[in-house]
Parts: sequence; structure tokens; C-alpha cells
Amino acid sequence: MLFLAVLLVSCGEEHRSRSLVKDFLKENLTIDDYSVDRWEKYDSTYRVSAQAIASLHSNVTHIGPFKSGIRYQPYKAGDKLYFVRLKYEVDLGGDSLTKMTHTFYIDKDLTGVVAVKEN
Repeated sequence: MLFLAVLLVSCGEEHRSRSLVKDFLKENLTIDDYSVDRWEKYDSTYRVSAQAIASLHSNVTHIGPFKSGIRYQPYKAGDKLYFVRLKYEVDLGGDSLTKMTHTFYIDKDLTGVVAVKEN
């Protein structure tokens, strides 16, 4: 019973994380259309420093079709973060779609995206 309860909570957290990423993309991509190839690794970590988060914030407009001035969920150093990796395609013009892979870090309360990293 305990295993089943843990599994259900974990599935709910992963679903919530994916939903937050979809909302983040809808609000912060410079294009309106993207196509999900697949959702990959979902996990959690305590090993992301405040400096790393700040660096990811400053680099985000250079790693994909993201708007500038993105508002992120606050992060306190040492807090647990969830992360999910997404492979997707966007139309940036040209003859074919551009494939992208990004990891999205989500706050411990599953309320919003803290940072985005290019893979």
C-alpha cells in the first residue's frame, strides 16, 4: 500500500511539473507553436547553486526562442528542485523544424519554473 501511495504521489508531481513547463513555454516562447517529441527524465535535486540559477537566467535568451525578461519562480539556495527534460521541435523558419532539448527546473512546491538549461 505504501509503495502504491508513493507511486501515485510521484505520478501526480510529474504531471504537475509537465503542466508547469507547458504553461511556461506558452508564456515565454517567442513563437506560438511547438511540438513535443518526448518528455524525458523526471527527478529532483538539491545540487543546483544560486550562482548556477543566476547563470541560467542570464543565458536563456541565447539557448532558444525565449523572450527576454522572463519571470521565474523564486529560488532559495539549498531548496529541493524538481526537473524535467523535454525534447521538442519549433519552427524557426527554413526548410525543417529545429529540434531542441531543455531541462526545466521547478520549485519545491511545484508552483513554477525556476530556470531553464539547454542540453
